[in-house]
Amino acid sequence: MPQKHYDLALIGAGGAGMCLLQCWHAAGILQHKRVLVLEPAEKKLNDRTWCFWAKPNDSILGAFGHLIGSSWGTALVAGKEQNLAPYRYYQIRSSALYEAVQALLPQYPQLDWVQAAVTDVQENIHACALTSAAGEFTANQVFDSRLPSNAFADDGLWQSFYGMRIRLKQAAFTPDSMELMNFEVDQQGSTQFLYVLPVSETEGLVEITRFDQKAIDREAAHALLQPWISERFGAFDMLELEGGRIPMQMQLNPPKPLHLVQKRHIAIGTAAGAVKASTGYAFKQMWQHAEAISAAMLAASPLPTPYHPPRHSFYDALLLDILKRQPTKGKGIFLALFKKVPLVHVFRFLDEQSSLKQELPILAALPVPTFLAAAGRKYIGADGLVLLLLLLCVLLQWLWPAANAVLLPVLLGIGLLFPGIPHGAVDHLLDFKTGSLPLFVFKYVGIMLAVVLLWWLAPSLALLAFIGYSAWHFGQTDAKVWGQTQPLWAVIYGVAALGFVLMSHPAELQQHITALGSDLQVPQGVSASLTLGIMLLILPVFLPKKSRLAYAINALVIFGGSLLPLLPAFGFYFIGLHSWRGWRHLRTGLGMGDVALFKKALPFSTAAWLLFIGLGIAAATFDLSFDGWIPVFFVFLAAVSAPHIVMMHRFYGKTSNASSKITFK
Repeated sequence: MPQKHYDLALIGAGGAGMCLLQCWHAAGILQHKRVLVLEPAEKKLNDRTWCFWAKPNDSILGAFGHLIGSSWGTALVAGKEQNLAPYRYYQIRSSALYEAVQALLPQYPQLDWVQAAVTDVQENIHACALTSAAGEFTANQVFDSRLPSNAFADDGLWQSFYGMRIRLKQAAFTPDSMELMNFEVDQQGSTQFLYVLPVSETEGLVEITRFDQKAIDREAAHALLQPWISERFGAFDMLELEGGRIPMQMQLNPPKPLHLVQKRHIAIGTAAGAVKASTGYAFKQMWQHAEAISAAMLAASPLPTPYHPPRHSFYDALLLDILKRQPTKGKGIFLALFKKVPLVHVFRFLDEQSSLKQELPILAALPVPTFLAAAGRKYIGADGLVLLLLLLCVLLQWLWPAANAVLLPVLLGIGLLFPGIPHGAVDHLLDFKTGSLPLFVFKYVGIMLAVVLLWWLAPSLALLAFIGYSAWHFGQTDAKVWGQTQPLWAVIYGVAALGFVLMSHPAELQQHITALGSDLQVPQGVSASLTLGIMLLILPVFLPKKSRLAYAINALVIFGGSLLPLLPAFGFYFIGLHSWRGWRHLRTGLGMGDVALFKKALPFSTAAWLLFIGLGIAAATFDLSFDGWIPVFFVFLAAVSAPHIVMMHRFYGKTSNASSKITFK
C-alpha cells in the first residue's frame, strides 16, 4: 500500500524542478499543498552552468537576479564585437540555484524531500501512484523531469560540452565581453566551437561545444582546449571542470499548447520539450514554463506545455537535419548567420518572439540551397523528390521535347554514377562466408561471366531469367521499406512493378528485345500493362496503413514513367527508387556514412564500368547475339545484378535476424 498521499509530487530537482519550486513559492502554492520532492542526488555540487539572455524587466531576473554569477553586455562573435542591448547575457551556477531554492523549503513543514529515484509512475483518473527506492506514494498531480528511456534514438543528435574554469597567470580577459561560437578549433567532421565567459580579468570559463551524434569526451576536449587556451591567453591554472550533453531532437516537443484537463502526469524540463532543439538553450524556457504552470494552477485552468510555434519547429527541424546528415556544414551556416545578422535579432528569433517579417533577413542570411535540400529530404523525402523530378520531365516531354532529349540522358548518367552502380559495388562488405577478398572476387566475376555467356548462347532464356531475378530483388527491397514480410507479396509486387515499367512501352521493349538477339514477342496493346497496373493498385491493401502513402508515391513514379520513353522510365524506378533504397539499407546495416561507403564502392564501381566498356568492345568486335550500346547495357546490368541479388538476399536475412534496431526505410 502507498505510504503517503500528496497533493503535488515533483520528480527531479534539477533546473526545471527548482524553477517550479521557486514559482510555487512565489505564488503561495506551497503554503496550501502537501508536496513531495523525489530526487536521487543531494543537489549541492555545481554540476552545470546555465546561460541565458534577458531584458532588464524579464521576470527571470526578478526571481534569480541575486544568483547571477556573471553577465555580459557585449559579445565577440564571427570576429565582430557586438553590443547586446537591450539584452544582457547571464550565467548562473547550478550550485547557487540549488542552495537558494532549498533554503526556502524549511518554512513549509508539509513539504517532504526524499532522496530516492523513481522507478515507475502509474496514472489513473483519481491520482498517480509512484514507486521509488524509498517506497510507494500517491499524488493528485505529478510533475516529472525524467527523460523516457526510449526518448532518443541511438543515432540522435546531441549537443555535448566540456568546460574548464581557469585562472590565468596574467590578466587577459575583458570581464564585460564574452565570446560566442568561436570556430577556430578543428571541426573533426563535426560542428564544434568555443565559448569564452570571463568573470574577471584573470578568471573565466572556456568551453568547447560539439553538435554531433557522438558526444565529445574528456580526452578529446582537453586535446582541443588546452593548446588553444595556452596560445590565446597564456599560462593558466585549472580550477574546475564541467561537462554534459543535451538532446538536440524534436521528439519531445509538445504537439499542443495545453494539456488535457484530466492529465495528472505532467512532463517538465527537457522531458517536456523545454529545450530549444536547435541550440540546446533551456533555462529561460524552463522558467517560463514553470511560471505558466503556477499561473494556471492558481486560475484552475488547463496546464500549459512549453509549446513551440509550428514555424519555429520547422526551422529547428531543418537545421537539425543538416547538422545530423552534413555536420561539417554547421560552421558555415553559423558564421554566415552571425556575420550578416546582429546578435540581438538572433536572440529574439531564438526566443520565438520574432514576426515572419523580422525572420526574413535571418533566413536570407542562411545558405538557402542547403536548407531547401533539407526541406526536401525531411518533408518530401527521397521518393517525393524523384516524383517531382519525373513530373518535371513529363512536363518537358509535352512542352519542350528537345530539352528532355538532353536532360534525360544526363539524369540517367548521373544516376548510374551514384547511386545506381555504387549501391551494388559494396557486396564485398557483405561476404559473410569466404572471408577472402580474392576468392570473393573470383566467385563474383565467375557468376557475371556465366550470365554473359548465357546471353550469348540463349538470349531469350537469359532475358526471362534477368526479369525474374530483378523482379524478386526489387520486390524484396521495397517490401523491407514498407514493413511487408511475406515473400509472396514481394514477388507479386516486383513482377507488377517491373512488368508495368516494361509492358507500358511494348513497341520500344520489342525493339530492345530484338536487338538483344531474342525471338520473344511482346504482347502489343494495353491489356498486359492494364493488368499489371491493377495489381499495383490492389497490393497496398496488404500493407500497414502507415506505409500506404509512401507506396502511393512509389506507384505514381511507376505510372508516371509510362509517359516517358522506356529507358528513362526504367531509370526513374531502378535508380530513383530502388538504388536509393538499397543504398540507404546498406548504409544503415553496415553502420557507415555516405562518403565512407562510396569510397568502399569506388574500386568495384570502376571495375563495373570497365566491364561495361569491355562488353561494348566485344559486341562490336565479335559475332555476339546482342548489338548496340543499349542491349550491351542490359546485358551488363544482368551480369552485375545476378551476384549482387544473392548478396543482398543474404544481407537482408542477416541484418533482420541480427538486430531489431535496423529499420529498412
